[in-house]
Amino acid sequence: METLKKIDRSRLAFGLVLAAMYALMLALNHWTPYLVDDFAYMYRWDNGEALQGLADIIPSMQAHSYTMNGRLLAHGLEQFFLLMPKTVFDLVNAGVFVLTILEAARLCLPRGRRSSLQLLLLFAGLWMFLPVFGQVCLWQVGSLNYLWALTAGLLFLHPFVAEYRQEPTPGLWKKLLFTLLAFAAGTYTEITSLICILVAAALTVLSCVQRKKPVSWLLLPLAAAVLGYVLLMGIPAESANKAGSLEWKDLAKRMIGVSSLFTERFTALTAAWAVLLVLSLLAKAPSRSLVLSLVFFLGAAAANYELIAAAYIPERCLCTTALLLLIACGILARELAETSFLTPVLCAAGILGALFLFTFTGGVFDVYDTRAQFTARELRLLEQKRDGATTIYVTHIQPATQYSPAYGLKELDKQNPDTWPNTYIAKYYQVDRVVWVKPEP
Repeated sequence: METLKKIDRSRLAFGLVLAAMYALMLALNHWTPYLVDDFAYMYRWDNGEALQGLADIIPSMQAHSYTMNGRLLAHGLEQFFLLMPKTVFDLVNAGVFVLTILEAARLCLPRGRRSSLQLLLLFAGLWMFLPVFGQVCLWQVGSLNYLWALTAGLLFLHPFVAEYRQEPTPGLWKKLLFTLLAFAAGTYTEITSLICILVAAALTVLSCVQRKKPVSWLLLPLAAAVLGYVLLMGIPAESANKAGSLEWKDLAKRMIGVSSLFTERFTALTAAWAVLLVLSLLAKAPSRSLVLSLVFFLGAAAANYELIAAAYIPERCLCTTALLLLIACGILARELAETSFLTPVLCAAGILGALFLFTFTGGVFDVYDTRAQFTARELRLLEQKRDGATTIYVTHIQPATQYSPAYGLKELDKQNPDTWPNTYIAKYYQVDRVVWVKPEP
């Protein structure tokens, strides 16, 4: 057992796990083609012309703020990456995914500790419990809106967790850089930004109670994040396109809907957290860790129920709930690993690993098959175009699992070829129309 612990904590094993994770995600990103909204963001929102350079992004996003939504940073980055070969985004996005796992592990572990097993369990947990994994982590515009929001949120939360754990305070220049990051994290997206602000505020209050004095340096970045979020929600398209009806009957219906989503997607994770909490209480784990885990669990629940205010609820919006639940479980599991309850924790880890292996091969193949279907369709499209056709007939991509980036997306409009996303696909390939046809049996 001691040998296993040394391997788990070694720099070499830790680095190898991160490298393997990066290589896998790079392959999955490489197999992910442009889909749906990616084609739309290749063009300016102010005049419909193709993006030519960085200067086009500002007027494009200004128009976007009146017609689509307020996530100008995420969609500005989307247009920035669309100016370059997709390989650039693939390389960066794989790194962002690994950084997300690394930051989640840092929130679970005390300062200076590392655990290769923790990284593997967090990866397996996201693979198993993150709804529509492909949309959130592989699809280009989806990753920029959801995965990158999670990364920014965890980076924002790190100093608040460190302060709560009474770890050393960073230097002045780090505080200033963190304040800029806090503003960006606050203005990034509607759900993750708000929940991370609430979790940070709760941790600030808890830190003040612990130390019996104000934790003044955290107030400035917290205020910067709040300012960013206020600016995000003040953008005209947010109230026009994102907010749902506030009538009590509509709110009640959406309450039922989001509750069903939570129980459907997260019953196993919630049960695991409850069992870990009971075992932690029996093991007399440090109260600081118990409270920290509770804060993340409540943040996860709040992220789910914030969706009551939304006009519609795509499953990718549940990514914040999934990640915060995993962190809440990870904090408790790490504490139990140092007690006599190590055996049940390892058993739970083994179950998760076994379930992960059953879905992993099929999920990876489905991402590869998505690329193969896209390539075959593109070849047929270009062949029709070479034959002089201006109306092109194509089949839709048929994903088998949630790991495909096309899973759950309106990848083609089957009824009306003169609407989104067909019109943007037609524009990209420089044809008049792209019309869906039923695949041959």
